[in-house]
Amino acid sequence: MKDKGVQPLPDINILKGSIYSFKNRKTITRWLRDVCTAFNLKSTTLGLAVQLTDAFLVGNLKKLKVDRCQLAAVTSLWIAAKFEEMDSDLPNLKKIVEVCDSAYNGKEVLDMEETILSFYKWRLPHTTVVNHVYLQLHMLSNPQLVHKSPLVVSGNAVPVYILILDKKGDRRWVTLNFPPQSLLKDMLARLCEASQVALSSSVDVFQLFGEEFLLAQRMNLDLSIDKLSGDAQGRLRVFVSSARSQLTTIFAERGSYTILRNINSQFLDLCDALTSETVVHVEFLQLPSYVTALSITALAMCLVQEDSLKQVTEAVQFILTTLGISASQALAAADLLNTKYLPLVESSPSLNLPLPKENIRESLSTAFGRRIAS
Repeated sequence: MKDKGVQPLPDINILKGSIYSFKNRKTITRWLRDVCTAFNLKSTTLGLAVQLTDAFLVGNLKKLKVDRCQLAAVTSLWIAAKFEEMDSDLPNLKKIVEVCDSAYNGKEVLDMEETILSFYKWRLPHTTVVNHVYLQLHMLSNPQLVHKSPLVVSGNAVPVYILILDKKGDRRWVTLNFPPQSLLKDMLARLCEASQVALSSSVDVFQLFGEEFLLAQRMNLDLSIDKLSGDAQGRLRVFVSSARSQLTTIFAERGSYTILRNINSQFLDLCDALTSETVVHVEFLQLPSYVTALSITALAMCLVQEDSLKQVTEAVQFILTTLGISASQALAAADLLNTKYLPLVESSPSLNLPLPKENIRESLSTAFGRRIAS
């Protein structure tokens, strides 16, 4: 993935005074983001559309006229949608023309499509920052990052902490006590009642690990509590889910560990919002996509982490080592992205993003094991 991505731009100053000036690029990329929202297209489509637009226009700065930039951008979006979207979600040619207020006709779009594909020799550079973010999120479920310890027994009982989500997705915990020899299947009725989930044969119980970012492991209901390990603090924390809801809530499943979207919604939504933010800022053209992706993942984790940064630091250091990323470069990228975060929160109240933290730069420094340059 690192090799197949678009190479960073050595000097963004070549865009100044060109058809794709900083101001023009900002207008076009934000417009692409709005069009993707209007068409309900995936974030992967936006990422690929911007990447195709960037590389094509940078490669044709002296060949194209400025009035062709929007045509190249919307055509890149259409190509990206054909690559990323299901056929039923693909906007047709008429909609592509209409979204440009009919500034171009269908033939011009088709001609530009052939021009762009020929520019890439029909081999699209389809690995984007979105793909790198998803890869790094998958890496967070690596067993090396999951810490377990013996269960804490209180008297003759083991406290079981049950995660409950309200309608807004906010978390709360309910505690029930069970004898150590209790079989999980015999506990299921009480667990479902506490979780307000209908008892059925399709119910699954997940054990949870981590702090703010929670990994889930599907539990064998034939086991007894005393056969289990607790999390890093010796707690048995669980989440009860129906199989029907899992179809839409499983974000990633790797080996025995699962990332459930509903219990990590704030973190995953924040990653998505930060990813969309990076593609509209010209400074990130100077960085490899995998470095930008780590800046997104690390900043999102620091923003949602309430107490200890141990989990964040371990995750960031694991990604740095595994992917061979420069800690200094990734930290500088995260600090740059942090400067874009407050304007994003203020301009997008509907996203319900967490407020910036006063000590966020210190948190980033701790996670990367480097000091941020003043």
